[in-house]
Amino acid sequence: MTNAISTVRTPPTSHIATTIASYLGNEDGDLIFKRQIFHRLFTQATTFNLDWHRRPEKLQEKIDSKFERLTKNDTSMWHCSGSSSYHLCNINECLLLKAIILKAPITQKEFYFLDIGAGNFQLGETIEDFINKQNDLPPDITVYIISMRGEAYFGEPIIISKRCKHYKLGCFKIEEITKELEERRGLKVKNKIDVATSRLCMTHVCDPLALFAQIHDDLLSGSGILCMDQFDYFVDGDEFDSHNQGYSRASSLMFKILLDSKSPFLAHHVDGDFILKKLDCNRSLLPLRYLPLDEPRRAKYKRNPDEEISWSILLPQLEDISDTLHGSKSLFNSLKTQGVIEPSRKWMPIEIIY
Repeated sequence: MTNAISTVRTPPTSHIATTIASYLGNEDGDLIFKRQIFHRLFTQATTFNLDWHRRPEKLQEKIDSKFERLTKNDTSMWHCSGSSSYHLCNINECLLLKAIILKAPITQKEFYFLDIGAGNFQLGETIEDFINKQNDLPPDITVYIISMRGEAYFGEPIIISKRCKHYKLGCFKIEEITKELEERRGLKVKNKIDVATSRLCMTHVCDPLALFAQIHDDLLSGSGILCMDQFDYFVDGDEFDSHNQGYSRASSLMFKILLDSKSPFLAHHVDGDFILKKLDCNRSLLPLRYLPLDEPRRAKYKRNPDEEISWSILLPQLEDISDTLHGSKSLFNSLKTQGVIEPSRKWMPIEIIY
């Protein structure tokens, strides 16, 4: 049976209720049943959560080996090596960061922007130049721009200019991002990141869901934003490869991980991009565990066996949603009001098959 999620008619009383309500459409139907299904997706107990500290030994060896190869290069190994703008979900990163700064409490003087897989550090340089030129931002703030890549970098590692402090970090072990930042680089960023972004990086890592969870947990509670493009992952019994099976299949499973995070999000099905906002004190407890690697190429995961609901996302045809974002209506309205989302963009509810 196919159903479109429908509006919760009762006032939201918690972060979970607020998040659930903001995904819902306005179609008639079995409102109570649909609400119960969606609520269970957000509140069901889990017997385990993904813990990157407990990676299988072969997976960790693969990560270490791949990182060692990267550090032997001082130029990018990839066809696309960074960009001055990513425009994930067609959002301008400069305007997004500025909107967050203007909306922040007047007592907040430090802001953090993270670029994971920064190529030649072009986006960080764009952010730095933009922030320094704004006349309507407080003069006494400091914006920490942290750009990282796996390859070596022998240029100036820290650029200080007006309001900005730009870290250009090479030989950075991205799959251990929190440990690398806090313990090896001395940057205390836990629960401080205002904007994190990554494009064409997650497809190259060996353990993408663990990296996703780490970045999510480093976001500032209540306002931190993650902008990222779609990435492949392998779950037992639910495997896919977007290059071979198409974006429709890949996007549907990407939506599952975003819903697992229990954070408000918007996703663009055509481009495979998403934007996510971290709730207050909300950790990304993905209901998955590692499986042994048959072939030590990428991590393989298994879903919580106690998951009571068999479900998947149903997305409209491409021609119907080319200018549409799916997900949290409240997040959509907030970003549109701030001028971060283009006026032509539209919101649509999520549809679910169960």
